[in-house]
Amino acid sequence: MPGVNIEQDIRTMLVAYAGLTSAIPAARISHGYRLQDGALPALTYEISSLSQESIGGGATVRLATVELNIVAATTKAALDILPALRIACAAGTYGITDFDAVIWRQHVTSPASVGEGDEQEPAEVTATIDIYYRE
Repeated sequence: MPGVNIEQDIRTMLVAYAGLTSAIPAARISHGYRLQDGALPALTYEISSLSQESIGGGATVRLATVELNIVAATTKAALDILPALRIACAAGTYGITDFDAVIWRQHVTSPASVGEGDEQEPAEVTATIDIYYRE
């Protein structure tokens, strides 16, 4: 069934690069959300769209657009992780899925801000990638 394991295979891709897991322990890399009181830095990811693309000659691949969200205490701390995240997002075989191409589209930075009372909201860097894959 298409797309059944893509979320787990994205996580496998992310934790496969030791440079990323030395900055963010694998236990803090999660699909969808993180606990508000969890340790920082953390990384969440979510698929924003899935589609099937024709690549000519009747061949097709699937396309997943993925948002990756680095959460850290400061903007600098979040941005310091970005190079390792870029390297971790790479073509390869992860689980049962072949990632034929991983294309970095963009990233957006949201600085730390004052929250309710005396709390500080963490900084976030949200990156968007496209993964072309076959199962």
